[in-house]
Amino acid sequence: MITTCKISSDDEKTEQQIVSDIFDNNSGKNDLFFWFGTPINPQPKVKSIAKFTSKNVGILVNGAEIIFKPKIREKIEKKGLKNFLEINSNVMMDSGGFIFQKKQGISIKVEDLIKLYNKASPDYAVVLDHPLDPTATYSKNYYRQKKTLDNLEKMLQANLDTTLIPVVHGHSFRKIINYSKKILEIYKDYTNSYPKWIGLGSMVPLLKYSKGSKNIPTHSKDKRLNAPMFVFAATALVKKLFPKSKLHVFGIGGTTTMNLIYGAGADSVDSVGWRLKAAHGAIQLPGLSDRFLFPRKNKSRKVLEEEHEEEFLKCECGVNPHTRENLDKSFNLRALHNAYVYLNEFERIKNMLPFTSDKLEQLKTYLKTSPLRKYIPFIIELNNGYFKNYNLSDIIQDYYLENEDINKIN
Repeated sequence: MITTCKISSDDEKTEQQIVSDIFDNNSGKNDLFFWFGTPINPQPKVKSIAKFTSKNVGILVNGAEIIFKPKIREKIEKKGLKNFLEINSNVMMDSGGFIFQKKQGISIKVEDLIKLYNKASPDYAVVLDHPLDPTATYSKNYYRQKKTLDNLEKMLQANLDTTLIPVVHGHSFRKIINYSKKILEIYKDYTNSYPKWIGLGSMVPLLKYSKGSKNIPTHSKDKRLNAPMFVFAATALVKKLFPKSKLHVFGIGGTTTMNLIYGAGADSVDSVGWRLKAAHGAIQLPGLSDRFLFPRKNKSRKVLEEEHEEEFLKCECGVNPHTRENLDKSFNLRALHNAYVYLNEFERIKNMLPFTSDKLEQLKTYLKTSPLRKYIPFIIELNNGYFKNYNLSDIIQDYYLENEDINKIN
């Protein structure tokens, strides 16, 4: 169970301190994972970051951000990452590839990241990857894929004292499968073993670019899916390609999206949404997208409706008093509230999976205000191995199973 706490409204605690109060004794019966993304040194300052007791809920930090902050890096390399953060929970360190995509010309050397991983000692370390850009040319995206695979080879050769997470990138089934084959070939050559974890990346820019409406080619010219369906199908496909690995889907951690991503086959997701939404003045409630507490000039989000007022007031996140006025004036308190909603959503999903057909109506009711609700039947199809007249196993066989050596990897 999640413990609750009472927090004054004087806003003296950092968001990491107030979030830490609700993450005690968090355990679940299903082996899923959730990661709270956070800057390494946010304002208010992070001295005491969230302290988790669950092995399934951890912290995600960005390696590139640390490298770009020499003073902080020096402290982390001297103390170790967990000692710097003053936590005992699992920590995943991302390489920062998404930063390179957003800010052209910014990059880090793989050797530099290897050194940071070895000295910081995160529990999980993500390969230095270069996510794809849906607007880029084929040659540019091909270069990104090749660079990521080259980095994977170098990082496996380095024998890191942590669990390395390779990342699959592709905006078609064919590219995902071919890329997965190359990852397994690299693992066979350098370790003769199977990756314990596998990541799926490049999904967030695809969704943002398409805004959910652009059709994405899957594995033939006459077969297309819209962006959300492609992301869910890609998740299911990668899980089938790496059945022995834990699958982490990067950056798709909205509370409503989480339901369907886990349902499609993800074992793990991360989110910075609990902070970002709070920074934009928004909160979340179970089964709802984010809401403003009061009308704002920026009308990008709905205002919390009166029909959800009772649920909002009864929230046990620990903010006291739990009123619109109190949360509206404080980023820290909104962050606490949102983190509590994310964590409870994670616990609810663990208890609900797998999304069998008998749970279909229950999930539809729960997500009744979400535009993603219409994809629930699609998730059920993915769980059964079929969708839109596709058979996932047949797709894999078409492009993948000819390579008998790969299938012999331990």
